[in-house]
Amino acid sequence: MSFVGSKSDTSLRIDLLLVLIYMADIIITGNDSQAVTRLILELGREFSLKDLGPLHYSWAWSVTVHPQSLSLSTEVHP
Repeated sequence: MSFVGSKSDTSLRIDLLLVLIYMADIIITGNDSQAVTRLILELGREFSLKDLGPLHYSWAWSVTVHPQSLSLSTEVHP
């Protein structure tokens, strides 16, 4: 699918979408919701996927979604 690996973090794949892969978990985001949907459908053809819905917490991060951005914080509030 022509992704380019990040030089600073090899688990991050960058194209027009942001795809973070950590062990068996994947976070997919981007500024084009149709491109995100297409990627999820394409991955679903090859792998068994489960959509856990909007991201709020992941690993050691708290995630806040804003209209034009996404904030990651190491301060996790359960």
